[in-house]
Amino acid sequence: RDPEMSRGLGDVYKRQVRIFAAEGMRVAHLGDLGAKPTPEQMQQLQGLDAMMIPVGGIYTIEPDAAYYLCEQLQPRVIIPMHFQAPGHSNHRLRAPEDFTGIFEGNGANVQRYDTNRMTLTPDTPAQVIIFRRPE
Repeated sequence: RDPEMSRGLGDVYKRQVRIFAAEGMRVAHLGDLGAKPTPEQMQQLQGLDAMMIPVGGIYTIEPDAAYYLCEQLQPRVIIPMHFQAPGHSNHRLRAPEDFTGIFEGNGANVQRYDTNRMTLTPDTPAQVIIFRRPE
């Protein structure tokens, strides 16, 4: 099933994606993605080492749509963003557990870091990461 991904932002704005390449690895930042990536973008997003993906809904994709996209693209490391965080964001956003819970229910490696940093290497294991929010 392909969950609805449109959230009413301008067509170009809701599909802006940035891909960075360094030291033989590729990382994508999906910004405020609020619609399914175009076929051209889906092609460019293949073979990612890491992907930062919005999961909070409202003006971005919902957790189930984000999960579906991750399943299609299979990045090794998934970093959810733009979600509800007590005292830091819009209370209407979905909680990160609404996204990570889908992965945990399917046996994926979900890690909660005590920091807001990581070093991505070719040996970094497949995982979904929730970082500690900066103080």
